[in-house]
Amino acid sequence: MAAEPTIGVLGGSFNPPHIAHLAIASDACARLGLEQVLFVPAAAPPHKDIAGDVPAAVRLQMTRLAIEGDARFAVSAAEIELGLRYTSDTLAELARRHRGRALAFIGGSDTLLQFEAWHEPATILELARLVVAPRPGDDPRAIERAVERWGQGRVVVLSSAALGVSSSMIRWRVASGQPIRYLVPAGVERFIAEHDLYRSGSGLMSERQRAERMLMARGLSARLEAHCRGTSAQAELLARRWGASPDAAAVAGLLHDLCRELPRQEVLDLARKHGLEIDAIEEDYPVQLLHARVAAAQVAEAGFDPAVAQAIARHTLGGPGMSVLDTCLFVADATEPGRSWNGVDDVRRQAVESLDDAALTLVERDLERLRAHGRSPHPLMLAFLEERRGRQA
Repeated sequence: MAAEPTIGVLGGSFNPPHIAHLAIASDACARLGLEQVLFVPAAAPPHKDIAGDVPAAVRLQMTRLAIEGDARFAVSAAEIELGLRYTSDTLAELARRHRGRALAFIGGSDTLLQFEAWHEPATILELARLVVAPRPGDDPRAIERAVERWGQGRVVVLSSAALGVSSSMIRWRVASGQPIRYLVPAGVERFIAEHDLYRSGSGLMSERQRAERMLMARGLSARLEAHCRGTSAQAELLARRWGASPDAAAVAGLLHDLCRELPRQEVLDLARKHGLEIDAIEEDYPVQLLHARVAAAQVAEAGFDPAVAQAIARHTLGGPGMSVLDTCLFVADATEPGRSWNGVDDVRRQAVESLDDAALTLVERDLERLRAHGRSPHPLMLAFLEERRGRQA
């Protein structure tokens, strides 16, 4: 139980709010004995765009409908009213409005794993405890290391079951004509229908919506889908840090492993169908290596931005002359929140300081692993390594 009256703060786009938001808030109330949970819809969050350009007033109304009837929950329009963009600013404002109350900032486990890249993370922990809920595909060891890093007393990990529900899934289901009942509160479901939100016929689909549709239609395993979503979030975060297109990075992350679970022969057949030249190393390891170029060909064929297709094609082997977007995806694929290999936390921090250095660390690591297994590195990897070392000289 909380030692002093504590208010939970659950921020997000809420585009739309869904049952996982409510479940996390409810679990946080039970675990910490919270006096109340404030749902705080974002005006324009710095780490992602609002899909479909749904106005803040609309998302605010849906959030109010979502919590209707639960006295534990309330909605704060602080971010929308004041145009606040950073969590540290929001928490400072809420602390001013709720003097005499401690704050607990509630988020998904990806929040904790990417906390290094947030604006003023130390200030956030001065203003509030960090309460994180598990996501499908989480690696408990990565969570434990992050908790140790940021302080056992300031971080609480909820033991609730990970619900595989997301706002992007809801938007995709509506656009695809599929039901969303029991995935969102009834009032939110009615509001979406009455205002014709998220339907593919209500306007041109954004690149992200199209990517969501393509990802969901592929029917990937839950683990690989979680990896794609984690890579998307990490690539977008890096793109914002290093000046690439956040939308393109997010789309590339969603689609980069579309062909990763295809059988060996199918990957080879698709490569030939798309007219791709296959070298001897790719012939030996088509699923591990060739899946990237095959996915890129399919993404290009679907009419996505050529820069997205290029980043996907290069995300496995790298290569010389990679763009910032290419490098963001290359690094994100190896460092997304679900990754837990030894040293990944160091590379995540390195990517915030120098994207090139992080990429070099990763390609050197890949080469060591190949040599340890007696395998020859691909020429693209060697060219990539030479170029990156040249930049450091």
